[in-house]
Amino acid sequence: MPLEHWKITSYGCNVIKVYMEAVLAQDHDLGPAKETYAGFIALFKWGTVVAVVATALVVLIIASRAA
Repeated sequence: MPLEHWKITSYGCNVIKVYMEAVLAQDHDLGPAKETYAGFIALFKWGTVVAVVATALVVLIIASRAA
């Protein structure tokens, strides 16, 4: 958020009000946000699968050496 939106009035600090007015005045194109979210979720899914496989592999290696 640009600094001009974070102004202080003579009546006190209206940072939240000014910020919300600035946010509501913007054009809300959610296309890029949805693409970013979808990419993050896909990466999270694959990361979870890789972590589970790596954990299982480590457990199997440790179990085979302990026997």
